[in-house]
Amino acid sequence: MAKGEIWQTVSYRPGLGACGRQHSRTAPQSRADLGNRMGESSALSELGAVRRLTGDYRGASQALQTALGICRDLGDRLGQAEALNEVGTLHRVCGDLDQAGVCHRQALDLARAIDSSWDEASALAGWDAAPWPPTALPTR
Repeated sequence: MAKGEIWQTVSYRPGLGACGRQHSRTAPQSRADLGNRMGESSALSELGAVRRLTGDYRGASQALQTALGICRDLGDRLGQAEALNEVGTLHRVCGDLDQAGVCHRQALDLARAIDSSWDEASALAGWDAAPWPPTALPTR
């Protein structure tokens, strides 16, 4: 399942949500069994997002922290930015706005360092979505 397809499964296809959740639970182990660490981290990030969307915040945190650790071990800055954005969103949903801001700021710095406009936009959107009075949004 390509990145983004799980969102369609869970969000846009009523009746297939359970299938998407099942796939997201088995995909990380499948990738690990193949020795595909980058695929494992991607699958764990998706699993974390699905768990957040279904209210399993503890499970989401575990999956996302594991994904972030793998990305750091591999030196995968794009994966780190994506995982940090998702961790920031999780913190925001759980009410920890300070930590959400820290995560989105780290994601923003990484996204800019690797010139990933998608992850930069995600970080800025996460920063802007928080209901605190943020300092001015970081500019280039």
